[in-house]
Amino acid sequence: MTMKAPPEAPEGERLARLEAAVEHLIREVSDLKADGRDMRATMNRHLLITIGVVVTTWLTVILAILFRM
Repeated sequence: MTMKAPPEAPEGERLARLEAAVEHLIREVSDLKADGRDMRATMNRHLLITIGVVVTTWLTVILAILFRM
């Protein structure tokens, strides 16, 4: 993605457009980083819940087998 300014554009205008584009990209990257942190926290929470459900299920199965004997 190459943005070329018209050849008649003054140097200051070309630089201002480039600075605006860089600032926009910096905001997008910081937003993506924040989204990634939120997703990681959510995944960790869901993993702990899943582990708790699996352990509880297996414990119930083992106890059911032991009490039937």
